[in-house]
Amino acid sequence: MKIVELVWEEWHVEHIVSRYSVRPSEIEEACFEDESIRVLRGQEGLYYVLGKTLRDRYLHIVIKPTGKGKAKVITARDMNGSEKRLYKGVK
Repeated sequence: MKIVELVWEEWHVEHIVSRYSVRPSEIEEACFEDESIRVLRGQEGLYYVLGKTLRDRYLHIVIKPTGKGKAKVITARDMNGSEKRLYKGVK
């Protein structure tokens, strides 16, 4: 799945910033600047994006495709250990 634009809803942004301290700019970096990004199919039409910011923050981002390369950001947080291993390709 190719993402070309992220769609933001204000209450999702407020939730992500207040609960996980992840800024929208970090999510944009992880989705568009990381050449090692991994996009995994999740449940109920969601996708999980594993990506890294320019400052080496590893993020797990949940998105919902809305069509034509656009995806709504649902939430984002720091990756856990198993997600980091998956991102790095380590078994």
